[in-house]
Amino acid sequence: MFHNFRRPNVKEIRNLLRLGVPISLNLVLDSGFYGGIVLLMGQIGHVALAAHQLVINYATLIFMIPVGLSSAIMVRIGQSVGRSDFAEVRFRGWLGITVATVLIMPSVVFMIFFPEIIISIYTSDSEVVPVATAFFMIAALFQIFDGLYMTGAGALRGMKDTKGPMWISVLAYWLIGFPVAWFLGSRLGPEGLWYGMVIGVGLTGILLGGGSS
Repeated sequence: MFHNFRRPNVKEIRNLLRLGVPISLNLVLDSGFYGGIVLLMGQIGHVALAAHQLVINYATLIFMIPVGLSSAIMVRIGQSVGRSDFAEVRFRGWLGITVATVLIMPSVVFMIFFPEIIISIYTSDSEVVPVATAFFMIAALFQIFDGLYMTGAGALRGMKDTKGPMWISVLAYWLIGFPVAWFLGSRLGPEGLWYGMVIGVGLTGILLGGGSS
């Protein structure tokens, strides 16, 4: 049973942790940011919270497109890095970001011009509909930046840079995005929280999109 047993490779375990722990922390930072926004939205009222969850649910569904592309970009860029073909690394990074943006644009257009169709799938509540409609106008921009963030992070991870996305999340989400969302939410109401989210996600998208190039 233990004939082929090998001692644990401490160096390899260390390398796995060096790459994996920042990714795990990045996910914690992301989830904490959005969870914090939910708590703030709940303090405003149940209508705002219902509308927020509706829009986030739809945005998360569309977000699966850049999530899938992010994994593909990470693999392809990792192959290019292994061949030391850095011109191809740059090309594949930009290609992934471009493809992700193109694929989510139909959803962005729908969110801006036909939000009532999306909302009707979830609810017909007369109080929730107008609030969700206002959120969708802001979420359209949020969706673009979120796609840039995810594909940019995948590109950097393909180059074994997992700490960069983590520190960018610390800066953009927690040092800037969340405080701004809290401040704007206290002044502008539920839409202010969404503006803060867009600022946080926008910074991650711009910084990670630029870093992956």
